[in-house]
Amino acid sequence: MSNFHEHYSELLKKLPPSIKKNIWNRLISRVRNPLSEEQASCINPDIEILLISEIDKYTKKKNRQRITSSPIQSSEIPIQTSSEVVILKDNIQITNSEEEINARVKEATDTMHQKFIETTQETLNSIKQQKDAECKQIRLDMALKSRNLFEHTLKKYIRDGTIYNLIYLLEEEDGRTYPDIFRKN
Repeated sequence: MSNFHEHYSELLKKLPPSIKKNIWNRLISRVRNPLSEEQASCINPDIEILLISEIDKYTKKKNRQRITSSPIQSSEIPIQTSSEVVILKDNIQITNSEEEINARVKEATDTMHQKFIETTQETLNSIKQQKDAECKQIRLDMALKSRNLFEHTLKKYIRDGTIYNLIYLLEEEDGRTYPDIFRKN
């Protein structure tokens, strides 16, 4: 199946079998410029470049896994927790009791709940202040428009004489005369 040239044996030692197989399949089945099995079994600069690139990727991946798995390497370390003993090999893992885990989860949940309440309260207060300011502005605008409408209507009634008819009707209804401040008695 994957019969790389022996020239690449040192490079191939650095890769696991699954990656070697994957590289072989990519070489013989790529869409652009595929190699025959015979060509892939020979020395080719493309093959060497691909192998070096894959070794680099594989090494970086392994190093990242080592860094994230455990900063401290050890052999076996027994650890006693409140409910169980855990033997650790090559990396440290601590298993907590169910009560400890539940207490931590409850504490984290309570903290998140409190932060949610505080954030929601702040948001609601901000919205309330904004809406109160909008309502106050609407009241002021309405009062101004109402006053302007009243003045406009009064001026219109004075100009066309409607106001005098309204005063006359009001005097008849009340049975008394309203003083005219513009006329001198």
